[in-house]
Amino acid sequence: LELIEIAKNNEGIFIKTRDLILDLILCKNITEIISLTEREFQGKFNSDICKILFFKENINLPKGRVIDPKVAHKVVGGKYNTKDIYCGPASKTESDYLFRKKSGIVECVLIPIKCPDCPGLLALGSKSSGVYSEDYDSMFLEFVSQVLANLIERNNF
Repeated sequence: LELIEIAKNNEGIFIKTRDLILDLILCKNITEIISLTEREFQGKFNSDICKILFFKENINLPKGRVIDPKVAHKVVGGKYNTKDIYCGPASKTESDYLFRKKSGIVECVLIPIKCPDCPGLLALGSKSSGVYSEDYDSMFLEFVSQVLANLIERNNF
């Protein structure tokens, strides 16, 4: 019975991810990519908040999306790196920095967007504990991150 539940859950994640990717492919610019991704994660994927942020200025990025990498390293450097996905608790300072003050986020997932010209971060937040624990299955998030990196790179000109 437990295997059936896991299979159904995985199928649901696959369908939502597939639909997101197919919609992302149709986006005409980086602003649309960011907007759609955040809306879908907050809607279909049930994240309390989703934020895409970047570490390098770029004329094609919407305002308010670039954060200083040195400041980011000071605030979330213990949890975020450019190679691994982090799942787990977020301090008030970290959640205020990534999401906004008074967001109420207590757990997060930090996914690097490995785009050479536009390195960034896909951040998901939860107001509840136990949602994004260390054993959260993040394989689909790595795939979404790779797609985002490729689409952002393609739309960067």
